[in-house]
Amino acid sequence: LHHERDPWGLSVFEIQKRLLAVPGEARTKLLLSRSVAEGISSATFGVLAPRIEEWVGLDGHALATDHPEWSHSAITTPDEANEAFDLARELAGTYFPDARDAFFATLDEVALARTETVVEWRQALGFLAGVQQALKRCRADVFRLDHASLAEALAPARGSRWRRLSAQLFSKDYRAARKAVQATLRESASLPAADALDLVETASEQVTEWARHGGDGLPRVPDGLDAARTKVDALANKLRAFDRIMKISDLDRRLYAELGAMLARLASTESQTVAKQLPRIRELQAGFREAGIDAVLERVGEDVSPEHAASAVEHAWLSRVLETIEFQDIHLATFNGDAHSKTRDDFIDFDQQHIRATPRRVKRRVAEAAIEAMNQYPGETAIVRAEANKGAKFKPVRRLFEEAPHVLAALRPCWTMSPILVAERIPANSQLFDVVIFDEASQIQPAEAIGSLARAPQAVIAGDDKQLPPTPFFGRVAGDDEDDDDEGEGDGGAIKGMESILATAGALAVRDQMLQWHYRSRDDRLITFSNKHLYGSELTAFPGTLDAVPVLHHRVASPSRMGSSNPEEVQAVVRLVLEHARERPHETLGVIAFGQPHATAIETALANLRSDGSAAGELLAAFEAKTDEAGERLFVKNIERVQGDERDAIILSVGYSRRQANGKIAHNFGPINQDGGERRLNVAITRARERMTLVSMFDHRDMNPRPHPKQGVDLLHQYFEYVASGCENAGSPPPEMNPFEMSIAEGLSKLPIAKEMMQRGIRPFIPQYGVSGYRIDFACAHPDQPGRMVLAIEADGASYHSTPTARDRDRLRQQVLEDKGWRFHRIWSTAWFRDREGELDKAEQAWREAVAEADAGPTPPPPEPVAQPPAGPTPEPSPSRSGPRPNVPRMGTHDYNAITDYRDHQLVELVRWIESDGLLRTDEDLMAEMQRELGFRRRGKRIEEALARAIRRAHG
Repeated sequence: LHHERDPWGLSVFEIQKRLLAVPGEARTKLLLSRSVAEGISSATFGVLAPRIEEWVGLDGHALATDHPEWSHSAITTPDEANEAFDLARELAGTYFPDARDAFFATLDEVALARTETVVEWRQALGFLAGVQQALKRCRADVFRLDHASLAEALAPARGSRWRRLSAQLFSKDYRAARKAVQATLRESASLPAADALDLVETASEQVTEWARHGGDGLPRVPDGLDAARTKVDALANKLRAFDRIMKISDLDRRLYAELGAMLARLASTESQTVAKQLPRIRELQAGFREAGIDAVLERVGEDVSPEHAASAVEHAWLSRVLETIEFQDIHLATFNGDAHSKTRDDFIDFDQQHIRATPRRVKRRVAEAAIEAMNQYPGETAIVRAEANKGAKFKPVRRLFEEAPHVLAALRPCWTMSPILVAERIPANSQLFDVVIFDEASQIQPAEAIGSLARAPQAVIAGDDKQLPPTPFFGRVAGDDEDDDDEGEGDGGAIKGMESILATAGALAVRDQMLQWHYRSRDDRLITFSNKHLYGSELTAFPGTLDAVPVLHHRVASPSRMGSSNPEEVQAVVRLVLEHARERPHETLGVIAFGQPHATAIETALANLRSDGSAAGELLAAFEAKTDEAGERLFVKNIERVQGDERDAIILSVGYSRRQANGKIAHNFGPINQDGGERRLNVAITRARERMTLVSMFDHRDMNPRPHPKQGVDLLHQYFEYVASGCENAGSPPPEMNPFEMSIAEGLSKLPIAKEMMQRGIRPFIPQYGVSGYRIDFACAHPDQPGRMVLAIEADGASYHSTPTARDRDRLRQQVLEDKGWRFHRIWSTAWFRDREGELDKAEQAWREAVAEADAGPTPPPPEPVAQPPAGPTPEPSPSRSGPRPNVPRMGTHDYNAITDYRDHQLVELVRWIESDGLLRTDEDLMAEMQRELGFRRRGKRIEEALARAIRRAHG
């Protein structure tokens, strides 16, 4: 459930991982609404994230503060943006400065005070235009009149007709005022009294306005008035057009300095860039509003830095999604790491109990099948029983198979023998087996396998096509000619052209399955070279606890004799054997030589050492005398004979040391030079469980770096380079840590035990520890023993949830690691996400316990029991039957004198009671038991029929 994808296209683990990846600066308390979060899927956010980054890159978040005019505009299209910028450029470059300069020049000409806004400019110019109109009609004397007296005298001009006529007839002042005004006119036309009053009042207002504008003397008209008015009106019209696009009101009421600065800013190159980008910014913002994330983005620049805008939205979205999921699923909402670990531990216990109980279940099924076959074939049963009771003169197995095939196969359903014995012992015309299994199938020739294949309808063929092919021999006698070391027929000639049943199955394109887990090597570097060069890095091997290199090269200098063996190398191998017996007597040892002559020389030297009575000989004898489940503690074999063998430590001795004239080693390595030599080398270098020592009188620098026609020689050269590199040049690079693992690494580095180690120059833990297939998430080191790992910390990350079965991910991997000496600790991502500090405390406790356990050393094995002579046969306890014996009288009691006196249900109850002990019986055995319980001395036909009928009914 933790890794199942939700409707958002994410699993809980992915959500937690992405939340942990969000930078701390972006982990705000901002939350999206549930409806908005539910509308965003992983795919949707995959589109939104780059758009947010684009928006930030366009400074969309700073538009309102850095470019408020563009921010408030109604621009949505490139054409509108282009028009707006063109207007801004025209206003700033032409209209505004021309109008300003013309206006100021006009006012300066008549010495009037300057005004600050375009509205005031137009008003001032309008006033001057009025003066201009007045002076076109009148002389300047009109401004010298006593306007107040004249206006009072001419007041009746606005009255009724009678009042105007009365004033004209009877008022001397009225007529004088009218005449005075008439005298200022440039033309001698008659001036009505009302017009005279209007002219007086206008002149009075203009005089007053002139004075208000700071003018001295009488009002007058500047020469540039008309041009100034034209330019200022054009400016006002452009400002109105600009306002319609930019939505900037009252532009004509702004102070001219402020207006000029704003227009200059809007016409700048930077502003042009903003204008070009504005339609895209608007488009992005519309998408953000539609997605519902605009509320979060409004906080960019305040609560969230611009570079973390996308991460802040992701954090807000994922936080809400995770909250929603946990509300919807009670299992996730109530997740407890300790309880989950307890469940896993219970599963491990139950799984192990299941496996331990499996043999009993299998035996029971086999016994049931055997009883069924014996009931079905009573004749065969009699033959087998008769044969089993014999003490001598047994029938051949082949004949017994022919006479009692069904019962014999049921009694012994699994037979183990070589393909040759199958042809000898099993009848050719029988398919009594369901399946035939070939092990080490690369060693079995097709002709040898045909007989076995014919005796079952299906086959399982197990083998490794990178190991030895079939061969009629497994060694060479010590007296073989050394010239066989050269390329040519040699060992390979005997096997050229041969194929195995494994290769034949591969050619037939049957269904195949590669077994990928490698268990033998307790350090994955022992198998890494073969894994890379021969198995395509498909094997999964598990790292060991020691950082020390498990493969070493022991070089022997200046051999006295060249060829397939030399005394110096033989003695070097003997010294290494004695060193192993002295320092690691608890470990088994194998010595592998490339050629048989070299193997014989080493075996002879060890034999001489055993018999010379020296301390070294006694040490060797004591080492070999130790008991071991694997059999012999020490073997010496040539490379052709070691397939299937394994030992704790291996000494691989090349032996070959022939040099050429140029000082380079002759590339003649016996079986390695033959076809399939790479397979022989693969077998040799993969026999060790703990460590391996390569012995030779040369290294890779003495070999010709050019490619060799034989793959085995090239592989040997590469193996020498691998060993010289400290087993580092064949492993795959570690994968990058995901955010969850990086969070754990950061937390582990802050633990007190880690800080203590770092202060002492010790690397406390290694992430992604291992080189071949399987990597431990975090390998924690011993604080006092650098290079010794004691704790494997695993997280339930990608490698965990990609494992298809609980047995593999929750038991087997841990079991394999513990078998290799690791202590194991699991960190659940949900527990880490909710309580990081608590999980760190548990990790440190596990780390310190692992250190203490390592310091205490391995638990000693229990003492072997001392064998005691048996006092006599110990009978096995008889299984008890459930319940008392049913009320079925014995014959001769309670008027039961014949089988006909018994009812069927009584006999059925007796059958069930007899079988309640759980033992399996044939029908014949069951009849005999019933006969004894009923007390019949003989079993006639009627008794047999009655008992058989009761058995059938009891069995349903």
